[in-house]
Amino acid sequence: MCRGLKRLELTKKKRLLGSQAATDRVQKLRGEYWEKVKNVELENLVFLDEMGVLLGLTRNYARSPHGSRVCDIKPFYRGAKVTAIGAISIKKVVALMTMNDSMNGKAFEVFTLKIFSAGTLGGSGSSNG
Repeated sequence: MCRGLKRLELTKKKRLLGSQAATDRVQKLRGEYWEKVKNVELENLVFLDEMGVLLGLTRNYARSPHGSRVCDIKPFYRGAKVTAIGAISIKKVVALMTMNDSMNGKAFEVFTLKIFSAGTLGGSGSSNG
């Protein structure tokens, strides 16, 4: 089956959408949002994003030459967590912070008050914690 799918040039890609994405309420809210922001200058937009990484993860699948098998060691622990949060504008990275463990309210407060505000006011705007 896998070879047949490859011949048809089909790949394992799937995009999941929230079950509420197409509802009238959500579509109305999206329209209202775009009406509010349509006149905002690009230079005034800053986007925040946060991500977390579990360092103890391993892949479940691997590829190997025909007739052989891939062997790997699966960690018995969950591993350390690392979180990165950043802010970008149209022109530059405004702020960046990394930290061990998960993001919480206190860490977000530190980011917004110390790192992000320093980056928007002309400071360095980066920190490792």
